[in-house]
Amino acid sequence: MIRWGIVCLVMVGYAWGQEEIPSSAEVASYQQKIQEDYRVLEETLLRMAEILSVTDPQRSTVLTRVMAQSREKMVASRMETAGELLREEAWGKALEVQREVVAELKKLLTLLESENRSSKVRQEKERLRAYLREIHQRILEQQSLYGRTEEGQPMESLGKEQAEIARKTGELARKMTEESDAEKGSQAETSSEESSAKNAEEGKEEESQDGDSSQHLRQAQRRMEDAKKRLQEARRAESAQEQQKALRELEQAKANLEEVLRQLREEEAKRYLALLETRLRKMQQMQRTVYDETLRLDKIEEEKRTYEHTVEATRLSRRELDIAAEGEKALLLLREEGTARMFPEVVEQMTQDMRRVSGMLAKGSVGKNVQVIEEDILATLEEMLAAVEKSQKEIQEQSKNPPSGSSMGEMDPALIDRLSEIKMIRSSQLRVNRRTEMLEKWIQEKNVADEETEAALRDLSRQQERIRQITRELGLQRNP
Repeated sequence: MIRWGIVCLVMVGYAWGQEEIPSSAEVASYQQKIQEDYRVLEETLLRMAEILSVTDPQRSTVLTRVMAQSREKMVASRMETAGELLREEAWGKALEVQREVVAELKKLLTLLESENRSSKVRQEKERLRAYLREIHQRILEQQSLYGRTEEGQPMESLGKEQAEIARKTGELARKMTEESDAEKGSQAETSSEESSAKNAEEGKEEESQDGDSSQHLRQAQRRMEDAKKRLQEARRAESAQEQQKALRELEQAKANLEEVLRQLREEEAKRYLALLETRLRKMQQMQRTVYDETLRLDKIEEEKRTYEHTVEATRLSRRELDIAAEGEKALLLLREEGTARMFPEVVEQMTQDMRRVSGMLAKGSVGKNVQVIEEDILATLEEMLAAVEKSQKEIQEQSKNPPSGSSMGEMDPALIDRLSEIKMIRSSQLRVNRRTEMLEKWIQEKNVADEETEAALRDLSRQQERIRQITRELGLQRNP
């Protein structure tokens, strides 16, 4: 919506700046309309930034930066100046100001597009993985060729094979260079001062490592071509030496790309963890308020409870549904990220508990049976936040001391480490146990299982089965 608004302003401003309009009054009037629309857009951006400051701080930051840049460049004021110049029929000056405004609007649009960083990171990771697979294949081919060269196999056939490996290595180097140049060109066309600064800060090392990899590949190609010549000249020992040097260049290219991939994974994990932490803290605050209000209502003796008591319980029911909605958003976030196993299940179970609490509160129930579930929800949120904070600290430590060694990196490491996931399994199992005992006592007291109790038992059964399945899956996974 916001991007489309700026796009329209850019297109309209450009069109009116280019066309000759016979009536200066009409042009000035339309310029004023654009200015008024832009003022409304600015107000909308400010409101959205404020609303999203808690639920989506990343997007809120982008909108705040857009507003800061808009005011710094005085976009609205320049629109007003253009209108005054049009009324004075100063066409040349008005056209110049309009072009400046269009340029600034394009920069603002680019800055708004920067919130798509998550999608760009995923695309870049896939690109790097494809490069790594190809480099890995070249390493295997070159290792095999080196071994057969040392064994004394016929040099003529070895030379032809070496030439083919050199050709494929050169093609990969050219492909990497072309894609890197195209990406830089695209960024240069649409970069603003802020996005350029951000790219310089976040992507400087990434671009350097990527470029170094293509240089190492080109160097490997040259070594391979030298090895081929030595084979043609029947100089086997010298050819083997060149093949070893080519292997070292390939390994270095692979190591550089793996470092870039590690940095991208780290950036993505930081973003997901920050969003998840914000969401969970908001849910914790909301749930604590509902819990405190539930305790307050429960302290009122039943014979003294009035219609107002029911109204307040209903209000709490609606609040609990709001918390469940936040839980659904957290669940979507975890499913989008895709590496956590137990966390999404715990959030889903917690969201079901929230809906159950909402239904019980809607019926005016504020007793121990409701409070126990609310306490479980709060305990779950606290445990999840602890796991998120632990993951954030681990990422921070890894940033200072990157792990040694390398891997193909086909799979992203889990957002939440395995130990925290196992702890979540244990806590979930304990909650199921407690809830089972509570329901057993409830049935014994009533001497019958009502519809609500039976529904709770069915949910517990499903939760128990999911815990079993996830435990088995984690047990079958190889330890990273």
